[in-house]
Amino acid sequence: MECSEVSIKLDEFIKNRLDESVMNSIKLHLSECRECSEELSVLREINGILAMDGQVSTDLGFTESVMQSLEKEREKRRRFIFESLPSVNLGASLILTGILIMLMNTGGMVTRWVDSSIQYSTDAIDRNVNTTSQSIDLLINNIINPGGK
Repeated sequence: MECSEVSIKLDEFIKNRLDESVMNSIKLHLSECRECSEELSVLREINGILAMDGQVSTDLGFTESVMQSLEKEREKRRRFIFESLPSVNLGASLILTGILIMLMNTGGMVTRWVDSSIQYSTDAIDRNVNTTSQSIDLLINNIINPGGK
């Protein structure tokens, strides 16, 4: 059996969840491979630590002081958020005011552009009307004076 196979099955090996032939193959490999044996030792230590009842003895006031510290930190964060809100509001107000002023200033430019477009359009209409009027005059003259006399 190779180290990679053994490494994958070590946890099941420790818990005796493998069939007998696989257990024997791993035992044989462990007797010959120092690295896998060390890995087995580490896993057994970890399992032993995890199997402990999880009770850690502390000073009587330890839990209480940790909880108070956590509450103080929460309160600091709350205060920071609420104290920073007015400056955020002020900043947003200044930005919006700047945008509004800019739009008001460029409003004149837009009006001038629209006015010049209208003027251009009316000039073009005048030229067309004049051209059409001249064409009509020529037509009438040709009808009245067919030979151009």
